[in-house]
Amino acid sequence: MLAWSDIVWVIPFLYGLIFIIGLTVGRSHQRVMVVSSTLLSAAAFIIAIGLTWERATIQADDYSYYVDWLVIGDTFFRIGYELNNLAAWLLVLITGINILLLCLLYHKQDQAAISSIYGYMGLLLFAASGVVLADHAVTFFACALLISFSLYLLLSHPIYGSKPKAIFQFITAQLAGYAAFLAALVVLYWYIPNHSLEFTMLETFFSGSAAGFTQQMKHIIAGALVASALFIAGLIPYGHWMKQLELERPILRVVIFCFGSALLPISILLRFRVVITESTDVLTLCKWLGAIVVLWCTIRILTRIQDAMAYIGMTMVGIMIFAYGHGVYVYMIAQLTFIMLSLIAIYGSAIRTSSVIVFGSFLVAVLTLIGVPPLSGYWMQQSLIATIAVQNSSWTIAALLVVMCSALGVTISFTSYWKKLSFPPKRGAVFIVLWPALLLIGLGLLWLVDNQRLEQWLFNMQTMETMKLGPMLLTMLSIAVGVMIAWLFSERITGALSSKLEYIDEGLQQSGERLANTIRKLGRLVARGGQLIERAIVQLLTTWLPFPLRFISRTGAQANILQSIGLVAVLTIIMIVLWYSVGGDNTE
Repeated sequence: MLAWSDIVWVIPFLYGLIFIIGLTVGRSHQRVMVVSSTLLSAAAFIIAIGLTWERATIQADDYSYYVDWLVIGDTFFRIGYELNNLAAWLLVLITGINILLLCLLYHKQDQAAISSIYGYMGLLLFAASGVVLADHAVTFFACALLISFSLYLLLSHPIYGSKPKAIFQFITAQLAGYAAFLAALVVLYWYIPNHSLEFTMLETFFSGSAAGFTQQMKHIIAGALVASALFIAGLIPYGHWMKQLELERPILRVVIFCFGSALLPISILLRFRVVITESTDVLTLCKWLGAIVVLWCTIRILTRIQDAMAYIGMTMVGIMIFAYGHGVYVYMIAQLTFIMLSLIAIYGSAIRTSSVIVFGSFLVAVLTLIGVPPLSGYWMQQSLIATIAVQNSSWTIAALLVVMCSALGVTISFTSYWKKLSFPPKRGAVFIVLWPALLLIGLGLLWLVDNQRLEQWLFNMQTMETMKLGPMLLTMLSIAVGVMIAWLFSERITGALSSKLEYIDEGLQQSGERLANTIRKLGRLVARGGQLIERAIVQLLTTWLPFPLRFISRTGAQANILQSIGLVAVLTIIMIVLWYSVGGDNTE
C-alpha cells in the first residue's frame, strides 16, 4: 500500500519542476508550459488528497524526515520536513487553489506572457508548500523569503504594470517583517544553551529551554515574531500597500493576498505558537491589535470607498489575529480556507460566462464572508463568539463588535466591487467558480455536524465552544446590524444587484422559453395520461367494482328459496369473518 506520508516531499518538487520548465523551455513552447503545469499541479493535488485521507482514516503521529546537510563545529544542520494533520490540510488547500488559479490565468492572461507567469506561480507554490512542511526555523525562514521573492516577481511583471509605489511599499514591508523574524531567530540562537542551531519545530525547541529565558526575553522573542507577521501581512507600516494596485488585475490581488498577506503571516503565528504563547502580554496585544485593525479598517471603508477592497483584506487578517490572541486556532485555519475559496469564486465570476450559476456562486462566496446563516461563515463566527464567551466574558462585546464590523465591511466592499465591474458576454468553464461555492457549503455542513472533532484533528485540542442559544442569537444579531448599516450606507446596493439581474435577464428569458416549451410538451403528455386515467376510473367505478354486486343480484334472481337462503348464509359468514379479521370485536 502506498504511504502518502513517505512521498509528501514530491509536492514541492513538482512545483519546483514547473518553475524550471517555465524558466527553460516554457517561453518557446507555450502549450508545453500549460499542459505540464496542469498535469504537475493535478499530481500534487492528488498526493495532498491522499495524504489527508490517510491521516484522517489512520491514527498517525507527527511524521518527520531529515538529512544532515551542513556541519558547523559540532552541530549538524539538518534539513527535512515535518508532517502533521494541519500541514496535510494546508497542502490540500494550497494545491487545490493552485489548480483554480491556473484556470483563471489561462482564461484571462496574455498567452505571450503565460509561461513566465506559470513559472513564477510554480516558484511561489514551491515556497508555500515548503513553509507548510518546514521542520526547522531556518528552513521556514528561507521558504518565507522565497514566497515574498515570488510575489515580487509577479508584481514587477510587465503584464500587471504595477505602480512603482506599490512595489516599493511591498518590498519595505517585507524587509521589515523579515528583519523582525531574523531578530527573533538570533535571540533564540544566542540564549539557547551552547548556541545550538538545533531548534527544530517538531521538537518544540523553545519549550525545552524556556526555563533559561527571562520573562523580558520571552516578550522580545514573541513580540518580534508577531511584528514579523504584521509587517509581512501589510498591516504596518503603510496601512496595506495593496491600495496601490489597479483593480483591472484582480487575479494578482487574489494571489498576493492568499499567499502573502494571509497564508504566510498565519503560518508564522501558528508554527511558532509554542514560543509566542509563553508571553501572555503579547497574546493580549494580539487581541487588542486585531480588534483595533478591524475597527480602523471599517472606518476607512466608510470614508474611502475607493480603497474598500484593500481594507477588507486587512479586516480579514485582523480578525484572524484577534482569534489568535484568544487561542481559537481552528477559526484561523477555517477562516483562511473560506477566504481563499471565496476569493476564487468572487474574482472568477468577473471573467466567467454570465449565468445564474456564476451569480449564485458569487453570492454564496460573499454571504459566506459576511457570515450570513446558515452558510459556513456564520458557524465560524458563532464558534468564535461562543469560545470567547466561555474563556473571558469581558471580551464578548468586543468579539460581537468585530463580527459586526466584518459583516459591514464585506457587504460594502463587494457591493462597490460588483458595481464597478463590466460583464461582457463570455463563455468559459463554470466549474472555476462553482466548485469553490460547493466546497464552502460542504465545509459549513461539516463544521455544523462535528466541529469539535475537526479541532481535535487539526491541533490536538479540545474545543471549549459549544452550540448554545445565547451565542447563536448574539452572532446573528451582530451580523444583521452590520449588514443593515452597510445597506443604509450604500443606497445603490439594490441597483448593483438589479443591474446584474438585468444583465442575466436575457439568458433567463431564453431559459424560460425553453422551460415553457418543455412544460407545454409535458402538459400534453399529462393531459393524455389524465384522459387514460379518467377512462380507467370510469371503467373501475361502472364495471369492475359493481361486478360482485351484479353477480350476486343475478344469482339471487335466478335461484329458488333454498338457494337464496344458502346465499344469504354464505354472505353473512363472509361478513362476520371480515369483521373479526379487521378487529371489529373490541370486547374484552
